[in-house]
Parts: sequence; C-alpha cells; structure tokens
Amino acid sequence: MSGPGGPNPPSKSTRLVVIGIVIAVIVLGGAILMLIRAAGGDEPAPQLQDATTGNTQTSTGAGAGTGTGAGTGTNAATSAAAGRTIQTQALPPLNIRQVNWDRMLEPGLSGAFLEPVIFSDLTGDGSDEAIVRVRYEGSGSILDYFVYQADGRDLFVLAADGSLSHGQVNLGVAPGSFVVTESVYQPGDPDCCPSRTRSMTYSWSPGLKEFRLTAET
Repeated sequence: MSGPGGPNPPSKSTRLVVIGIVIAVIVLGGAILMLIRAAGGDEPAPQLQDATTGNTQTSTGAGAGTGTGAGTGTNAATSAAAGRTIQTQALPPLNIRQVNWDRMLEPGLSGAFLEPVIFSDLTGDGSDEAIVRVRYEGSGSILDYFVYQADGRDLFVLAADGSLSHGQVNLGVAPGSFVVTESVYQPGDPDCCPSRTRSMTYSWSPGLKEFRLTAET
C-alpha cells in the first residue's frame, strides 16, 4: 500500500534481509576466488630472468626453475673455473756468470782466496763453463781447481783436482781445452824450488761426457 504523498519505505526487516543477502554474496564470491587461486587456476606463473645469462625461467616452486637457454650463469661460471689452468712463472735458468763463487771458500778458513774465475764454452754446448781456482798461501802456493757447468738451476762439477804445488790452470790453445800446470819435485827439492813443472792438457769428450787427458809435457 502507498501512503499519502508516495510509496511507503521498506520495513526494517526487509532491509535486514537485503543486507544479509548482499553480505552472503560477497563472502561467497571471495571464497570462490580464494579456492580458484589455491587450485592454481589459469593465472600464469611469474617469469624470472637470469641476471648472468639473460635467460628467462619459469618459476615452478621454491628453488626450482625451467631454463629457456642452454644453462644458467652459475653453471657456466663453474665450468669455466673448473677448466682454468693457473699459470705460474718458471724460474729462469741459472746464469753461471752471476754465481757467488766466494761460497767455495771454507767458512773460517784463513789463507785462502779465489783467483779470477775463467769462463769459456769448454763442452761445445753453446754455454759457458766456469773454472774456479782456490789458492792457498804458503811456500807451496797450493792450488785447487773445479770446472763447473750450469744445468737449469743446478751446478755440476765436470772436473776437479787439488793440492797442486805452485799449480796453474789456464785455457788451452785448442778450443774447449784447459791446461793444468804443477810442480814436479825431486828428492831434496825445497818447496819453493821444484826441479821442473809438468803441463797437462784436458779436452772434452762428447761421447764419454768427461774431460780426457790429450797432451802432456
């Protein structure tokens, strides 16, 4: 029924029913939407991009990914590190002319000194050998000598002799040879004055890998 001046407003109970229906529809719609999202629905998965390679990956769960490229940047970096060779600088070969020959002298030994070292290619290998001579003070003027060869970082003795009275060692006339001169004493000769001297020439034998006596006077 309509009252005077227009239709009658809905009763209070009617308004409550309408409000209840609206609330129910809203709640039901929200519940349906939540169920759809929980079930996965048709919503596309978020796209992840690998910052190292630029490959796009589809996230399928915590910690999982399906790459669209050949591999991830982490795997590529690991493979590169695994195949890398560490370069180290090798020590240069020993320079026989720079050896500290003073170490040849016995520590604390007095009356001994080094004569000038002789450098020459005695073996024909294209590198110098060193003739090191140690002289001892006294009436006999004793001489010890050593012929050294450098091989890589090591020194090797190719020839040596000692206790040469008034001895001398010098390069020979023939290439690759050296001459050793020593005193020859007769009975009764004093240390200062031997009866004669003897000279021996040594040359390198490539086949035997040693110095051989090749002449004596």
